[in-house]
Amino acid sequence: MAPSQKPYVPPIAHENREFLESPEARPLRILAEYLDPLVRLRREDVADTIVMFGSAVCSQIAAEELTFAASFIQSRSFRAFEVYFVATGIYLALALLLRQGMRLLGQAVIFRRAS
Repeated sequence: MAPSQKPYVPPIAHENREFLESPEARPLRILAEYLDPLVRLRREDVADTIVMFGSAVCSQIAAEELTFAASFIQSRSFRAFEVYFVATGIYLALALLLRQGMRLLGQAVIFRRAS
């Protein structure tokens, strides 16, 4: 090597766009997609969130069934506000119960793996 030439120094991994977009770096990108919202939520002191996906089959079936039942009850009782208010409460309670169940299941699986 000539004295005027500097040796090749590869870029640092987090600054190497070619590496970051490669299939080998996919786990890093997935982790970043998890950590970014986590940091933002912690910065805002958000402890828990509820995420409801409109495309989820379970929630769609539950919402449709509750809406149908509420419509049926409303047609018999002529109390639209109360019926839909209760149906919304039932849906929210089911969603929170399912969320808590999944959280406990996740913790049990994670702590069992860690042990």
